[in-house]
Amino acid sequence: MLDADERITEELKAEIVDAVNKNEDFCYKVSRENHFVQGKVLHGDLRPDRVERLFKKITAHYEGLVHERLHSTSKSRELKGRLIHFPYKSWEIHLDKMNRYSSMVALKYFEKGKKCNFFVDIMIKPYWAFIKVYFIHLGFLDGQLGWNFSVLHYMYTMEKYLKLNSLNKFKGKI
Repeated sequence: MLDADERITEELKAEIVDAVNKNEDFCYKVSRENHFVQGKVLHGDLRPDRVERLFKKITAHYEGLVHERLHSTSKSRELKGRLIHFPYKSWEIHLDKMNRYSSMVALKYFEKGKKCNFFVDIMIKPYWAFIKVYFIHLGFLDGQLGWNFSVLHYMYTMEKYLKLNSLNKFKGKI
């Protein structure tokens, strides 16, 4: 499974061909790096992650609306090659996605009966999200991109809780 904004390296290509030829029952994970015109991000919220991309259809299926998860009955194995991911072509695209995802997550929380505490969820959690991404996950090592994505993670966190609070108290209205 390859998204339209992902590219495989030559090393990964060779591993995929080998795995397909062997036809063993594994669900293969691949390291995915996020790249942008300004550079690649190796830390913070967009640090490389491992994603399941090679599997037999009969042993796996996806679940969820936001960040769909693959569920496979096959044992997991890792490939060494990398996927190069180009997630956003512009800040507008990234901000639009943040808005959609924060709305979907707020609605999911609301439907599960989750409440929102103004002090904890709207004031503290966004700061913690920034600290975690920028300092603990070393986003500062990615320079300006690391700063930008850390601030946007702060905003996303606050946005989803603002929307949840609004759903709980005012049926989604301001």
